[in-house]
Amino acid sequence: MLISQIYKNYNIPPGLQLHMYRVTGVAFIICNHFNEGIDRNTILSTCFLHDMGNIIKFNFDLLPELFEEKGIEYWKQVQQEFIKKYGNDEHTATRKIAEEIGVSKKIIDILENLGFSKARQIFFSTDYNLKISSYADQRVSIKGIVPMEERHREGRTRYLKRSDLKSDKSVEKFEKRAVWMQKLEKQIFGKTDISPTFITDDAVNKQISNFYDYEIV
Repeated sequence: MLISQIYKNYNIPPGLQLHMYRVTGVAFIICNHFNEGIDRNTILSTCFLHDMGNIIKFNFDLLPELFEEKGIEYWKQVQQEFIKKYGNDEHTATRKIAEEIGVSKKIIDILENLGFSKARQIFFSTDYNLKISSYADQRVSIKGIVPMEERHREGRTRYLKRSDLKSDKSVEKFEKRAVWMQKLEKQIFGKTDISPTFITDDAVNKQISNFYDYEIV
């Protein structure tokens, strides 16, 4: 099934679609310049699907302009429908959706092991399909493609606004994860003929229109 049709079938908000297209664009460029064997379809499919359940955790008071066309009330109703069908955890929802679509176990396994919170495990993994998929998400902010350090500054601000995460131990945990992601970046680009600065908004945006007809198998 085409990814654009999958997004339509699951009523994925336009802003979330754009995020996943951008993440895929980052991964696509890395794949094109990677000098070892990887499974391009697994990486791209993972990136296309990695946040399918994220509407479950949306706070519509933040950046309400992203929901103006159909209105916040409409998307709140969609959110409730997701929660009713898949539960309150966005990661579980994403996995269940991927299983419904019928993707390979390899993709499911990578979706289960993605995430900033697993930075250390990802760095030590031998699976570059997982590494590239994970890293690509670290380059995309609400503004578009940014250096990973900028993405982490934004994430740190959001992370530490949560009342349950303001302890010194939580700050230390975040910083350690950021360091592992920096090491992951060096690890990945050590196997390419480009640098992280090669991946820009312009470079990724040129790819997005080509993704609409990508078939997830």
